[in-house]
Amino acid sequence: MKRIVSGLLALCLLCALPVTAAARGNPTLFCRERDGEVRLTLEGLDRQVCALQLELALEGECPDARFASGLREAYSPDCHVEADRDETVVTIYLVAEDEPLSGRSLDLGTLT
Repeated sequence: MKRIVSGLLALCLLCALPVTAAARGNPTLFCRERDGEVRLTLEGLDRQVCALQLELALEGECPDARFASGLREAYSPDCHVEADRDETVVTIYLVAEDEPLSGRSLDLGTLT
């Protein structure tokens, strides 16, 4: 079940990137599953990032889904989970605290 959820998560994330990719120069989201967690990494950023919003639609009810940010020093993380019947929507917000991050790769954190 965990692998199915991870696979669906990866597909949902990749489907959500085209608008961002057009605005930021083709970033790619990588999802790596390990021990029931999915590590999210965004690579290929050409500019500074002030805020991120990812909305993930997962098949099935996962009301206990949680996100732990890997960018706590620089970003204020927030996660909203809405489970209804056969779908769960996880929305992840990351907003810059002081200065936006720049670079080619951001370790966003883990989704469990």
